[in-house]
Amino acid sequence: MDISKRAFIAGSAGLGLSANSGASVPTPTPPPLSTGPREPLLDRERASAVLAAAGLDALLLARPENVYHASRIWPGLARMGVPDSAFVLLPRDPAAPISFISIQFAYYYTTADVGLAAGVQPLLVTWPGEDGAAAPAAMFALRDPADMPAREARRRAATAAAPLHASMAAALTSALTSALGPAARAGARLGYDTLEAEQLLAAAAPLASRRAAPDTARHLRLIKTAPEIALMRAASAANVAAALATAADMRRLGTLQAVRNAFNARATALGNVPVFMAVDGVIAPEHEALLPLNRGVLIDCVSQREGYHGDFGRTVFIGEPPRATAAAAHQIGAAWDEVRGQLRPGLRFSDVRALGAATLKRMGSNLAVPFGPHCVGLAHTEQPQFDHAGAPLDVVLQPGMIISVDCPLMEAGAIGTLHLEDLMLITPDGATAIHETGSQTILA
Repeated sequence: MDISKRAFIAGSAGLGLSANSGASVPTPTPPPLSTGPREPLLDRERASAVLAAAGLDALLLARPENVYHASRIWPGLARMGVPDSAFVLLPRDPAAPISFISIQFAYYYTTADVGLAAGVQPLLVTWPGEDGAAAPAAMFALRDPADMPAREARRRAATAAAPLHASMAAALTSALTSALGPAARAGARLGYDTLEAEQLLAAAAPLASRRAAPDTARHLRLIKTAPEIALMRAASAANVAAALATAADMRRLGTLQAVRNAFNARATALGNVPVFMAVDGVIAPEHEALLPLNRGVLIDCVSQREGYHGDFGRTVFIGEPPRATAAAAHQIGAAWDEVRGQLRPGLRFSDVRALGAATLKRMGSNLAVPFGPHCVGLAHTEQPQFDHAGAPLDVVLQPGMIISVDCPLMEAGAIGTLHLEDLMLITPDGATAIHETGSQTILA
């Protein structure tokens, strides 16, 4: 039997449901993009320990998120589909510089305006000149020096300060020699994260041993530094605000694509870049359908800021749901409250899943909710899959990790789709959300 919205709200108070309208959702001011000195994101001391545990003398990084993590620069040409325009050599020795190897013009055009993180040295590649040495740097904004804009002067000065090389292999050889010494370079144990990086290592250090180490890069990103946590908080604040404002407007929006488009626009207006939004269990942006009324509709909203991701999930009711649906949402919320109160260093991912299942069982619930943990940062899911010996890894929670615990209920007939997801920072003695959690369900 249908009930009025006012009666539903009153009767559902004990179930943790809330009614929202578009007018009641605050719109925060977009936080500014990072400016000033390029503070390193990478913890160099921890990176040295990770490489030592992996048995590597150095790691060559080519995936854009790994290059960015080590250098604070997302390769500009990678955004255009060029996979090998920038590399970072990360030595195990913390006293050795990190080397950023890039095409000279790409550095001039996309990097010199902001610069690299402290402790990272650029090595730039032009092409072989007539004598086989590196050709001079190409400057494409040709102006009389007296009429040169300040930006062009900065770009030229930054480019002129970096050594030039005739090829990527020559630049990497120089970086390896600087980091390891000419004798050690031949017998070095080197890791790489992409095929392009392996090919470059083969050309620059053919006598060194090489090993695929994409998971080592994920180990490097497992524990967040203070600058990373700050970026995660900013990304999450905008992501949550865009999600809540969109959820409050879902009745009017009416379709999957309209909801997704509204979230994307709001996230962008708040300074984030949309990544994806699952609506009612649908993630494919091409699929279109009307939003169902009077049952659960899950939203799972992901957008990123300066590479770092927000990830937020809630259940939306468009109209009053059946009592069984509201009760199921309440059970999931109550179980998540218990589980997140028990998150602490030393727990494994498998322990988190088991805690969720046991909590629901103790409540007398038979809902199939996975309570699936995953690490979030420069990717929606970025935890390593293997330990340093290559064995499957059951991740152990450590202070400084930021995790999500996915609590979705997919298609469940009349109940609908339900979801609950918050980003949690693991602390020395527990865990805390990095964003405002608010209500666990939304009545649109």
